[in-house]
Amino acid sequence: MTALLTRTSLLGFDLYCWLLHATGGNVKKTTRYAGLLAVLLAAGVTVVTPLNASATYDPAPWTALLVPAPVGYDPATSDICRDGSVDCVDRTITGLGNLLDPLVAQCDHNLIFNFFYYRITQAYRGVVDDPDYFRSNAYHNQLDAVFASYYFNQRRDWTNGDLATVSPGWQEAFKTADARTVTGTGDALLAINAHILHDEPYSLDQMGLTLPDGKSAKPDYNKDNVWLFATQDPTVAEAARRFDPAMAGPDSSGLASYQVIAGWREQAWRFAEQLKAAEADGDPIAYKAVEAEMDAQAVTNAQAIESAFAATPAQTAARDAYCMAHHYDA
Repeated sequence: MTALLTRTSLLGFDLYCWLLHATGGNVKKTTRYAGLLAVLLAAGVTVVTPLNASATYDPAPWTALLVPAPVGYDPATSDICRDGSVDCVDRTITGLGNLLDPLVAQCDHNLIFNFFYYRITQAYRGVVDDPDYFRSNAYHNQLDAVFASYYFNQRRDWTNGDLATVSPGWQEAFKTADARTVTGTGDALLAINAHILHDEPYSLDQMGLTLPDGKSAKPDYNKDNVWLFATQDPTVAEAARRFDPAMAGPDSSGLASYQVIAGWREQAWRFAEQLKAAEADGDPIAYKAVEAEMDAQAVTNAQAIESAFAATPAQTAARDAYCMAHHYDA
């Protein structure tokens, strides 16, 4: 079993190395294609799930092998959560809970991502009870608040019909959830894809990619994979129990499927580096080109997810009936 899990844990790194070779060493293309291929693998590969996801286990050690770009810039500072306190995390949890309650009551398909986000942020709050978990908890708390603000704004604008300010990736996620045409896993992946590939690069760009001591924030960013993976299985299990039992299938949990998230997060960091480099060069055309690539990647991924996780009307009806009977289960 140990050997099998070890081989499975190397899936992301093996995939990355193969694509790196296939693209002639082009890291930018490699991370983009790896994210799309990982979506297809998540839909079709039987997943080996660890018996217990340790709170110290790194599910994507390959991300540490990809060093940050050596760009000499100082970190920017956001006006959101300037003190980097845990109070900011608590406010995010409250905001997510306020959004979640009516979605759960109606079994709205947008609830899946909001529920995931709520549970994940609660888990993050527990992590930063340790004042030394990250090299800079304050930086990470502020990043968490900035990142969440993008989701709150995208959700608000979609609900208000302000589509011009909703990114293409988020439009795909919201309209598909409203149409109820994919499974619960599909709804989750569509929104996670939009949040990571659109919101995260902007959040990192806004925060800056270095810590107050001048060192790269990348090691702390990579460390997020540890607690995110530990949170994944119990969150998916609760969602399956309360909202969509099909989410308990092999396409929705485990070590191999987490490589999707790790790959998207790595791509988000690289997009942020490109945004920062364009800023440093004073090149607005290059900045807009990166933004266009972010949106194109999110839409490409979304189309693959919509195809891989399509639900029939009968499946949707069964999911909705189950949810209405169990959405308030403990």
